[in-house]
Amino acid sequence: MKTKAKSRLLALVMAFAMVVGPFMSVANAMENEQARPLLLEDQVEVKIEKAENGSVKFCKDGKTIEDTSLMVDKGEKVVLEVKANEDYELEKLESKTADETEKLEVKDDKIELTILEDIVISSKFKAVKVEEEQKTEQRKTTDNKQETQPVKEEKKLKKTRAKQKKMLKQQLI
Repeated sequence: MKTKAKSRLLALVMAFAMVVGPFMSVANAMENEQARPLLLEDQVEVKIEKAENGSVKFCKDGKTIEDTSLMVDKGEKVVLEVKANEDYELEKLESKTADETEKLEVKDDKIELTILEDIVISSKFKAVKVEEEQKTEQRKTTDNKQETQPVKEEKKLKKTRAKQKKMLKQQLI
């Protein structure tokens, strides 16, 4: 009977720890801040849609956070880091709320937003045409033209010589 009581007590303590644990951050508030109860209506969600050929990530204290969704207090500032894959660049970055869609401007691969309501961040990246590739294409085209010109000239010369030979034969006969 003592074993049953101990196991029940242990189960109650573990359940209590699971319920109370998430709210410990309120009790451990920073110095000069007063702890306040965590109210869900004071928080909003920021979601980042997955993009092809680039990424948008949360950035906190100079470090990127891999999460695609984050709960923040209303009015809190959120920093996003925007990076395009190699040979791609950002075409557009938008924030979508329940009421509107707004185009966002990125400076130095980062943007800071003040979040007032639930928001979804979407991005689109496009391929960049590299000048070197274009120059290489032009060189190839030019080289091909230059190669075909001598061939054409040789063919013309052969035809001209063949005509001249025919004319000489006809004159000799």
